[in-house]
Amino acid sequence: TDHTMTLIKLIHAYCNAFSDNMSGNSTTGNSIAGGMSLREVFLKEIEEKLDSICLPQDISRTIETEVRRTSGTRPALFTPNRAFDNLARDIVLRFRVPVKRSIKRCVESIVDIIAAVGKDIFVRFPTLKREAHKQAMALLMSKQVEAEDFIDSYLKLEEGYINTNHRLFTTSRLKIEVDNKDTDSNELSFESRNIKVIEGLLNLYIDIIRNQLMDVVPKAIIFYVIREFSDILHNHLLLNLATNGKPEELLVEDELIESKRKKAQQMVVALQQADVIASMF
Repeated sequence: TDHTMTLIKLIHAYCNAFSDNMSGNSTTGNSIAGGMSLREVFLKEIEEKLDSICLPQDISRTIETEVRRTSGTRPALFTPNRAFDNLARDIVLRFRVPVKRSIKRCVESIVDIIAAVGKDIFVRFPTLKREAHKQAMALLMSKQVEAEDFIDSYLKLEEGYINTNHRLFTTSRLKIEVDNKDTDSNELSFESRNIKVIEGLLNLYIDIIRNQLMDVVPKAIIFYVIREFSDILHNHLLLNLATNGKPEELLVEDELIESKRKKAQQMVVALQQADVIASMF
């Protein structure tokens, strides 16, 4: 039907406008194009949130407690691996909340783009604008969940195996242990030395995890929230609006716009009639 074909064309225009905005080929209003906006989120939001993860101020006391707990009644004559592993796992888990906030912030940027594009493309049809936004949001939220689930799985892998054989870790570990030994061996007990060494190694491991997440998180967002969403959006809207929806109801025109359009049409007819009359004289 004519309504169905019109609806398909509008959906096609909507998806094209969204893709152009995401690729940075267009801007909507005075806002920054989507691709550039998300790049700013990557550089600012993600980096700031990941950089905020650091060792707590009372970490020395926490390390001391953990060393004694894992050493039992035997004195700690070497850097305790079990104590380090347990504390490192706790540190890894602290990244979950800021990473998810970063994903949410990126999704919010996409929501703004969706709303702006819908307002522009569906300006004559408020019902269609509302339903298209509802369907796009449902799809976007499902992709957000997939991205968050991926990050959860990734952090579980990091938590499940503390990789002290990581190249960057092994390269710096010896220096940390030697520096503390040379500086403090004559002043501090083995236990105190171990606390300082573990604190240094934890800071090192935090940097490794942070750098890995700085690479993984944007990739997860690009893959799930942007690329898959963009690839599926067109067919998702066609299925839920054009096939399973009611095109006639979706294409009910805004009353004010319809009134202005009819008045404009009447004005055109009147001008044409006046032109015909004028040409007779």
